[in-house]
Amino acid sequence: MSRDIFIKKSNLHGRGVFASRDFKKGEIVLSWHPKKITKKQVNELSDMEKGVCTF
Repeated sequence: MSRDIFIKKSNLHGRGVFASRDFKKGEIVLSWHPKKITKKQVNELSDMEKGVCTF
């Protein structure tokens, strides 16, 4: 994941994506291309790939 954004606990929705720097108007912050994966593939992902945060 980019160092320009990070995931942390959010008071609004449990977890959220936050900026670690200012972005210029029109700059792409995140490009996301989801794909379907099997339960087995999910189990093989690292915590970082799953977006698991430890606080």
